[in-house]
Amino acid sequence: MENRSSTNTHSDQAEHDFVELLNQVGRDPKAFAERIGPVFRADPEHLFPALMNAFDLAPSQLGPLIANQLKGPLRSRMAQILLPTLENPVPERFSWAAAILAEVGEASIIPLMIKALDHPHNNVVLAAVRTLALFQDADSLAALTRFICAYEDEVCLSAAFRYLVPLGYRIGSDLVEKLPAMTHARSGWVLKYLAESGVACALPAFRKALEEQPLEFGIFAITGLGRIGTPEAVSLLVNYLHHEEWFLRKRVVDALGQSKIAQAVAPLIEALTDPSVQIRKAAVESLSKIGGLALELLIKALDSGTHDHKIGLIRALGQIHDRRVVEPLTRSLSDRTSLFFSIDAIGDLGFVEAAPALIPFLKDPEWFNRLNALEALANIHAPNMRDLAHDCLEDSNDMVRNAAQRILTSINGVSEGASTGSITSA
Repeated sequence: MENRSSTNTHSDQAEHDFVELLNQVGRDPKAFAERIGPVFRADPEHLFPALMNAFDLAPSQLGPLIANQLKGPLRSRMAQILLPTLENPVPERFSWAAAILAEVGEASIIPLMIKALDHPHNNVVLAAVRTLALFQDADSLAALTRFICAYEDEVCLSAAFRYLVPLGYRIGSDLVEKLPAMTHARSGWVLKYLAESGVACALPAFRKALEEQPLEFGIFAITGLGRIGTPEAVSLLVNYLHHEEWFLRKRVVDALGQSKIAQAVAPLIEALTDPSVQIRKAAVESLSKIGGLALELLIKALDSGTHDHKIGLIRALGQIHDRRVVEPLTRSLSDRTSLFFSIDAIGDLGFVEAAPALIPFLKDPEWFNRLNALEALANIHAPNMRDLAHDCLEDSNDMVRNAAQRILTSINGVSEGASTGSITSA
C-alpha cells in the first residue's frame, strides 16, 4: 500500500511539474521541442491529459506542436495515445485527433468516425465526415451515402457538402438509384448534392427534375447539367432557354457558360437578344468564358448579326484576349451605332497592334468617343502614348483634358521610377 501511494504521489508530482513546465515554455515551437518534447515522450500516456487540458485553452497554437511529436518521435504510439480522445468526443480535440490519424492513414479509426456521424455536436459530425471522405474505403463510402440520404440537421448537412462533393464520382450512382424512394424534401438535398458534384450519371435524374419541377428542383438540375458539360447536357439546357421565367433562363445561361464546350456558344449568342437585361448581361459573361472555343462563330455573328447581337458580341470579344479578335473588333469601329462599345472592348482586349485604328478617334466630333479612345490607347500601352496624351491637353472638353493629364502623370511616374531603379542597380 505504501509503495502504491508513493507511486501515485510521484506520478502526481510529475504531472504537476509538467504543467508548470508548460506554463513556462508557453507556445514557443523551439522551446516546446527542446524542453516539453523529451519530458512528454518519456511518459506520454500519463502526461497526455495534462497536455490536452493546455490544448483546450489554445488549440490552434498548441495543436501543431503536439502533432509534431506524435507524427515524429511518438509515431508508433500515436494511435494508442489518441484513440481515447476519439472514443469520448470533445469537439476540438476530436477534430484535431481525427485529422492527425487520418493523415497517417490509421484505418482503425474508421468505426469510430462512422459512430461519430450520430454525435449531437455538429463539429464532431463534420470532423467525422471529413475523415471518412479522406479514407474512401467501402465502409466509409457506405456510411457517407447513408448520411446524405438521412441526416436531419440541414445546416450541418449543407456544411458537410464541402467534404462530400469530391466523392460524387464514387457515390453518385448509388444516390441516383436511391432517389425515387426518397421523400420530396430529401430528394431535393440529394439533387443539390449531385448538382454540385456534376456527375454524369445524374443526367437522367436532372432531366426528370426539369420536366416535373422546373422551378423547384430544376434549378439544381440546371447547375448540374452545366457542370457535366457534355453535348447531351447542353442540349437539355437549351430546351429551357426560352422558359417564361427569366430567373430560370438566367440559370440556363450561366450553366451554358460553365459547360466549357463549343456546342454552348451558339445558344449563348442567341441569348444576347433575350428580353431581360440580366440575361443579356449573363450571356456576355458566359461568352467571355467559352467564346474562344468557337471564335469563328462569334466573328461571323459579329459581321452579320442584329444590332443587339453585335453589342453583346463586341463586349464578349473584348474579354476573350485572343489576337484573332483584334481585326474584327477594329473593323467594327466603322459602325458608329456600336462605336462606344467597340472602342471600350479594344481597350479591354489589350493588344497594342490595335492602336493605329484608335488614334483617329482622338479627333472624333463626340467628346465621349475621344475620351474612350484616349483611355483605350493608354490601356493597350500605345508606343507614342506620351505624345498622344500631350496633344489631348488642348481638347475642348475638360474630361478629356483631365484624362490626358492623369495619363501623363502616370507615364511620368513610371519613367521616374524606372530611372531611379536603373541608378540604384548601377
